[in-house]
Amino acid sequence: MNFRGKPVFTMLEDIRKLVGGRFIKRFEKAQSWEGKVVPCVEKQLKLIKGKSRNCSSIIHAGKGEFDVTEGEFDVTEGKTNFIVRLGDRFCDCQSWQISRIPCKHEARCILRIKDMLEDYCDDCFKVENYRKLYDTIVPPIYAPTMWESRTLPQLGAPYSQVKKGRPEEHKRRDSKPLPPAIGTTSFGSGTTR
Repeated sequence: MNFRGKPVFTMLEDIRKLVGGRFIKRFEKAQSWEGKVVPCVEKQLKLIKGKSRNCSSIIHAGKGEFDVTEGEFDVTEGKTNFIVRLGDRFCDCQSWQISRIPCKHEARCILRIKDMLEDYCDDCFKVENYRKLYDTIVPPIYAPTMWESRTLPQLGAPYSQVKKGRPEEHKRRDSKPLPPAIGTTSFGSGTTR
């Protein structure tokens, strides 16, 4: 939908109608959702749950802290040991801090203590917050003919400012002359013989 070429008032009115329609569609769509988190995050959690099987050993240190080893431990390939703190929502891979969705290391720990992955997602991914976001409406506006008249002065066009000094010359991009047309001389005085 291209609103750019329209006058300002018409453009804003069309945008208001577009946004209002989107709010209604998204709110009605969210009414049919059953889970705790939005469907796209639910799909991600299923994938993360499958990837969490790559974590070979988990050591529970206590108070929500875990030591997770991913794959086989190999000193030559670098660090495969991750520290996870469920209470602080922290992992050494820093995926949880960026996406606010548990990564495979946290998922393995959460499943180990028999808890739900949805409970450890950020509140912005919850279905109830999504519904609250789109529960508001964009109110309709009366047509300009129905507006009450005002006694305020009309605003005029902005003043044009002329720069001081000699005006700049606008040079063409190509300074090369155009080739002569077929059948004419280089001076353009008719056809060649």
